[in-house]
Amino acid sequence: MTKNKKINVQGVDIFLFQEHQNDYISLTDIARYKILSLLMT
Repeated sequence: MTKNKKINVQGVDIFLFQEHQNDYISLTDIARYKILSLLMT
């Protein structure tokens, strides 16, 4: 069973997933934040 959680880090929502006692973090959410911060500078 997959469990999804969302945390907010510096105003950015990042999704966490848990499956079979393994935790995963969404690199897509982190990359999206990095790209937006580069475009705004």
